[in-house]
Amino acid sequence: MDSRSRTDTAGRAYAGSQLQMQIYVSRREAELSAAVLQALSAAGADFRTVRWVAPLESEGFREPLDGSFLDALGLGHLRTPLQSFWPKRGPSWDALALLEPGPGILLVEGKSYPEEIFGSGCVATEPARSLISKSLEATRGWTGARVDADWLGPLYQFANRLAHVHFLRGAGHPTWLANVCFLNDRTTRPTTLEEWQTRLQPLKRQLGFESGSVPHSVDVFLEAYPRSELTSAI
Repeated sequence: MDSRSRTDTAGRAYAGSQLQMQIYVSRREAELSAAVLQALSAAGADFRTVRWVAPLESEGFREPLDGSFLDALGLGHLRTPLQSFWPKRGPSWDALALLEPGPGILLVEGKSYPEEIFGSGCVATEPARSLISKSLEATRGWTGARVDADWLGPLYQFANRLAHVHFLRGAGHPTWLANVCFLNDRTTRPTTLEEWQTRLQPLKRQLGFESGSVPHSVDVFLEAYPRSELTSAI
């Protein structure tokens, strides 16, 4: 193992939310889909099936971004509009899925502990930064978040994921963001359900959602598994 690498030569992650997402999509798909469908139903979005299109073991668990994320969802025709909405090197998606009937679209961000949600903020330079700011401002208005909420700061990653929900919905594709929070992940920093729930509400209010509810977004909680789940023979 290269200490600088997060994955082995087959693309299998060593630890954290990347590993957990790979385990669930490739080994525990039924459990993952059931949890997602339950969360969506509770939010008023009733779908019957989930078809996972990333990360796929057959593709080395690649996490799509930019045009490749659109291609994975069968939306390659939106490549040019996306370039007008967001600069290159946009979000790298932990998982992607198609929802039926619809079809609907599911964008997934996985986390193993709350601190993972925070980052260094937007580090883009001009002209990319201006495009990002414009799209985030439009998304903030669309979601009804407070206009003074800082979407370029530590919670920028969450904000840019919401922006892509806005983009796809604006293109006529019903889209949801699932924040998949892994419980008791001993490959990194174990976090209980109670700890997750305590931390998430203040984060959402920090993003400008006073009610603690983010439009077109659901939280999914799943128990973490050891890496042997992924490396053992199927």
